[in-house]
Amino acid sequence: MALGLLAKYSDFLAPVLQVQLTHDLIMYVMLPVLIYDAAINIKLPMLIKELTGQGFGLDTVFMALWDFCRVFFGGIAVGAILGIAMLFLLRLGHAIPYVQISLTTILAYSSFIIADHVFGMSGVMSTIAAGIVTRTGSKKVLSEPVQQYLGPYWEFMAFVANSFIFLLLGMQEDFLFKDMDHLYENVPFLVLTIAVVLFARFLVVYLLLPISNRLPKSAPVDNKTKAIMFWGGLRGVVPVALMLSIPVDMPERGAIIHMTLARECVAEGIRLATARGFVPAESKDIFKPGDKIWFNNRDKNLVLAVIGQRDITEGTNLVVSHLDSPRLDLKQHPLYEDSGLALMKTHYYGGVKKYQWASRPLALHGVIVLKDGRKVPLAIGEKADDPVFTIPDLLPHLDQHVQRERKASEVLKGEEMNILVGSIPTPIEDETIKDQVKHTVLKKLNEDYGLIEDDFISAELQLVPAEKARDVGLDRGLVGAYGHDDRICAYTSMQAMLDMEAIPERTAICFLVDKEEIGSTGGTGLQSRYLDYFIEEIVGKCRNGDFCSRATRQCLWHSRALSSDVNAGINPLFKSVHDEQNAARLGHGLVLTKYTGSRGKVATNDADAEFVAELRALFDEAEIKWQTGMLGKVDEGGGGTVAIFLAHYGIRTIDAGAALLSMHAPMEIASKFDIHEIYRAYQAFYG
Repeated sequence: MALGLLAKYSDFLAPVLQVQLTHDLIMYVMLPVLIYDAAINIKLPMLIKELTGQGFGLDTVFMALWDFCRVFFGGIAVGAILGIAMLFLLRLGHAIPYVQISLTTILAYSSFIIADHVFGMSGVMSTIAAGIVTRTGSKKVLSEPVQQYLGPYWEFMAFVANSFIFLLLGMQEDFLFKDMDHLYENVPFLVLTIAVVLFARFLVVYLLLPISNRLPKSAPVDNKTKAIMFWGGLRGVVPVALMLSIPVDMPERGAIIHMTLARECVAEGIRLATARGFVPAESKDIFKPGDKIWFNNRDKNLVLAVIGQRDITEGTNLVVSHLDSPRLDLKQHPLYEDSGLALMKTHYYGGVKKYQWASRPLALHGVIVLKDGRKVPLAIGEKADDPVFTIPDLLPHLDQHVQRERKASEVLKGEEMNILVGSIPTPIEDETIKDQVKHTVLKKLNEDYGLIEDDFISAELQLVPAEKARDVGLDRGLVGAYGHDDRICAYTSMQAMLDMEAIPERTAICFLVDKEEIGSTGGTGLQSRYLDYFIEEIVGKCRNGDFCSRATRQCLWHSRALSSDVNAGINPLFKSVHDEQNAARLGHGLVLTKYTGSRGKVATNDADAEFVAELRALFDEAEIKWQTGMLGKVDEGGGGTVAIFLAHYGIRTIDAGAALLSMHAPMEIASKFDIHEIYRAYQAFYG
């Protein structure tokens, strides 16, 4: 019930702050929020009274109605009186802008405090009434500079107030992130809450408004306005503030807070996507210039596209990054016991120096899919009070014959990369339990996540360094973190797309792929043909539903792409592996890598000179700092990227990203300047 009240509250004012609306629509969206404010501030404490055993009956209902009128209209009266008094004071300070702005601040807070704390009436209604009265007479009493700057000033004050609500939330409700198990238990209720709120808003906006449109002398509300009213109700800091006022000892307080926050999180995601204009590709039958769409492939590929002005068969501008990084994956039968310790077997993913992963804290991430289809997410080791996992290395006192004589690639062998997960034997005295520590681990997994041992068969669980990104160096010019390859490129390419405002000349596409580190294989790697799928969808819908394979091939052949991947920067400790004249350096901007491959340019893309010249002109005109790079000396080694697979379609492609030190290590090093420059380069390339 308490959750229902919180979910009912709808801040209709959100869209009013972001779009220009008619006066009629402002009245539509303002009136409900004013009434809801008074109602919810009365009904929630009443309900809490009932649930905490303080009594609730018919007399309480009548008293509530009287309180509603007293609080609602009394607050308006108090605010109106204070507003009139403030007009007099503002007239006295007409020649001093700072005094007038200060007086409006005093009015806002004093009207709330006087109404709420002195007279026991609605502080919000009092503040609104005071603002309306002051606004009505503002032209006569406020100086021109104050009238010009008052709006931006109060927008900033509103931002600060909202920020403090969530700051207080973080200070008071740290258990939200410490007790993730309780959050997972409430997932069905979270989904139900979101569905109920959306359904209720649909009924109000799309069923009642058509009736009101037919009333005499009514101003009809069009479909675009209805959509704004529907989505505009999906935010509100007021429910968050109210939920924090629920007594700590109230039953199910935690569940109410979890559900309220879930609604806020989902709503914020929808609001951001709506504000940026991106919609699911399947929601549109026809694409036109300026449309912003997205595709999702199995939650591992994301495509963002902005339809350009040119005919789609003239090609697109693609920036393609990969989301995967080297890591350790759990095997399907990972758990075993040896020497009184429980361990799990792993299989390394991608190119790693295996010895770098020993004796360091590791976090476990991923998902387990149960036989009934339910997904159990896991994230253990990231929070300060979480346990971590580690691969126990051999002490130097005893490694002379076992490790020291091995080659560097075998200092730690693949089958030795097993992690510690437990050490306490079960207290149960049962002769049938042979592995007592393993039994304790399985019992813990079952209690916390509802898992049994066979569930590891249908799981995707990865171990990654349990360390946060850190500034490197006294000047803080570098940043060290796991997964720079290739997430700094993925992040900057996506952010450049989201920040796009103008309609590009050619259709711009940000494509985030998976499995690059193991050859771009599998259903979510670039060799999966998913590129064919979404390009054909874009081409067909840009051509009014004409899904012509020839047009798709034309689009691909005339497209240009940046394979946004990193390159090796010169390491001053190991300069001998680089051709210094052709190698990239940290802090020198975007790296254009014409070819990768190894030993005679085997398995490379090798961009054509004409395309390189185009990019030189583009980046120079945009004043972007850039350099060229190679992946080491000839015959020194080599590697590859997704560029070769893009080139298979005839797409003109070149690698473009940042230079790194310690690539593929648990901590990679990148320059902050370079990260900023690749963001700017991707913006320029999108157009």
